[in-house]
Amino acid sequence: MDQLAYDLVLYLHEPGTGALLARIEERVPGQSPPSYDNGVLRCRVEEVIHGPPVHAVSVPYSRLTDPILRRRSGLNHWNALPLGDGDLLLLVGRPTEGNNWQALSGNQVASPQDAIVTGLKECYRIKDVNQGSEEHQEALRTGLVSTNPLPRRYGLDAIRRHEVVSRDVGCAIIGRALETADLDRESLLSFADCLSSIPIFDEDQGADKVNQQVSVSLAAIIERLAKAEDRVTCLRYLASCIMADFDPDDTSNKQVRSQLLQAIGKTPPPAVADTLNGMSGSKNSDDRDIAAELAEAWQAPETRK
Repeated sequence: MDQLAYDLVLYLHEPGTGALLARIEERVPGQSPPSYDNGVLRCRVEEVIHGPPVHAVSVPYSRLTDPILRRRSGLNHWNALPLGDGDLLLLVGRPTEGNNWQALSGNQVASPQDAIVTGLKECYRIKDVNQGSEEHQEALRTGLVSTNPLPRRYGLDAIRRHEVVSRDVGCAIIGRALETADLDRESLLSFADCLSSIPIFDEDQGADKVNQQVSVSLAAIIERLAKAEDRVTCLRYLASCIMADFDPDDTSNKQVRSQLLQAIGKTPPPAVADTLNGMSGSKNSDDRDIAAELAEAWQAPETRK
């Protein structure tokens, strides 16, 4: 079954993949099991975004037959696309045999000038810069501060999932982006998710400079978020870092936690303090526990081995 992902960033690092802007000229139904519509899209290639030249492709598709069930099914993005003659598709995938092309992720766009097309081109410009070079690091930072959400998502995915730079460089790039860009709510939360995840935050490294910078950046994100529920979400990310098990010895554990919090400040910044106070009275017992544990860790004196 040929399934399609919604996220265009997902397969950009897969070997042999490229991207096309393709216009459907004909949908050819094929043999299908019950309740399914399987077939092939005959497409004229309007533009090759990335990859070898090609003028026409045949793209297999698979979706549910029932339109109502299609709308309810989010796992296979073919179900969300009308697939009408003349529709313009932005696809990431790979060539197979002849002029056949396997689509891995994609979406329908209104025109070649659509913002998502521009964003995907920007992703490939970043990807094609010599990995590990200063130019590549600057390209990643530029992607993270782009006004287009696709390069921002690509930059975070490249740093976190594909580890195209070391954790210290990745953390620094994200930190510079936070300092220089007016990021929206969704981006701030995405940055927090990335910072608090492996490989950037590595509990095996204790209170090293990178983990301390993660703590500082997460606190700064909380200060920038306007909605209380978003601050709670980000504080949970912070707590997942601070309350990690760094050492089997409880005393050493407390020392590391204290160092990470002291990197933020001797006392919680205003928005962090307000969020902790609100969580301490929450109906959610997990949030109450987080508030209590962080408050206790912040009050503990910092001692070093």
